[in-house]
Amino acid sequence: MLKLPIGIQSFSEIINDKKVYIDKTEIIHKLLDGTYYFLSRPRRFGKSLLLSTLKAIFEGKHHLFEGLWIYDKIEWVSYPIIHISFTGISANIVGLEKGIENALDEIAKKNDIILQTLDYASKFSELLTKLNEKTGKKVVVLIDEYDTPIINHLPDNMPEAIANRNILKNFYDVVKNADDHIRFFFITGISKFTKISIFSTLNNLNDISFDGKYAALCGLTPAEITDTFSSRISEIAKEMELSEADFVQKMRLQYNGFCFTPKVDVTLYNPFSMLLFLSKGRFENFWFQTGTPTFLAKMLREDFKYDLESIELPESVLQSYDLERLDYRAILFQTGYISVKKEVENGVFLMGYPNEEVRASMLHFILTEYLETRSGDSELKLYELKKLLEAGDISGVMQSIDQMFSTIPADLFKQHYENFYHAIIFMTFHLLGLKMKAEVQHRFGAIDGVVETGKYVYIFEFKVNKSAQSALKQIKTNEYHLPYLDKGKKVFLVGVKFSAEKRGVDVWKHEIC
Repeated sequence: MLKLPIGIQSFSEIINDKKVYIDKTEIIHKLLDGTYYFLSRPRRFGKSLLLSTLKAIFEGKHHLFEGLWIYDKIEWVSYPIIHISFTGISANIVGLEKGIENALDEIAKKNDIILQTLDYASKFSELLTKLNEKTGKKVVVLIDEYDTPIINHLPDNMPEAIANRNILKNFYDVVKNADDHIRFFFITGISKFTKISIFSTLNNLNDISFDGKYAALCGLTPAEITDTFSSRISEIAKEMELSEADFVQKMRLQYNGFCFTPKVDVTLYNPFSMLLFLSKGRFENFWFQTGTPTFLAKMLREDFKYDLESIELPESVLQSYDLERLDYRAILFQTGYISVKKEVENGVFLMGYPNEEVRASMLHFILTEYLETRSGDSELKLYELKKLLEAGDISGVMQSIDQMFSTIPADLFKQHYENFYHAIIFMTFHLLGLKMKAEVQHRFGAIDGVVETGKYVYIFEFKVNKSAQSALKQIKTNEYHLPYLDKGKKVFLVGVKFSAEKRGVDVWKHEIC
């Protein structure tokens, strides 16, 4: 059995413990002739492991790379290193400035250097100078998750987020005048805040986030998955009683599809999800469970966004992140909830959910936020609705749908009530795990919803403050049900009237074919 490095972000630990390491050193080698880089990738995508690998390279730890592509491709030299992870700085306890100072003091102590200056920016400058002077070599600076002190305060504490951005601005200002002391500078984060000094005044910083040459620098390609884990894939496919080809296809639909560059032929798996999936041997939403920013849910709710498929965006939006004017579309892309699908014209890209894991998880996440209920409660409601549909209990189905609407907060409901019915039904239908479709295209228009179970087909038409009879008549007049009559299943034609006053189902009528 392969030893999987689940949750391990240290390159040396993975190698020394003989765990699986998928060789990224050929891509990393392309970076080494440059100096200043920035890379944006979502959480749990391998950014920390990338920096740990770079650190081992610049420490000259030749022996750790035996058998890897880069082993005999470079001259192995040890450089002084400043490596800071902002996820490890206790900014909420001691404050960001003090947290940075403590991190710099610790690095100085490990290198037997005494810092004389007091403030964090001066300490950074002094440490760069003294490391360079002591070793006679320029310094390698590796900064991981630089934006954590900002993101952690969005959106509820915007003053603190802006204050931390300004602290980081002063910290990175040091880099502008430190060329003589820096050999290599690499900074990672989830988002690119466009008004922070590192991006607005450090004009020689190479942002490789949207560069096709580095598309596979973080994340795992389909070939890397199938080549590295072929025996485990065969084993799980056998356990699931699937052919290997069918299993790989199911695995790709569930977890593959992340794309952060115009190079759309390079799609990626999230490493965290895949390692857990290969370990546990069952399909779950592993990546989403590691946490989704609460501010993102609030933004989607305030803007009343729920269908995140087929969004067309220019490249300028994808690579911007203005703290004072947050754009949910840029946030969705940079945090990994939507990915590049194709370039529709020069510089304009079609975006959508990368895979089934993200699609189902995000819809459930938004639905829970709209209903203002606990995640477990909404899952239970969906499970109960699914069982009623499978049992052909149309009365129970309509009661379940009505109960779901009853949990919507009154103020939110009144603000969007005409669209709310469609939104909740859309998300519910997509989450049930049945053969369900919303807005099914028909020759006479779009059917509001089609649900297909083992024994039944349901054709739904929903009306707001219009009669259920008119909804049922629309189904019959437009013959929405005809394509489903030859399936050998009982077909329910269901017309539903929603009431704004009752905030739920008012009247429903059905016929059976």
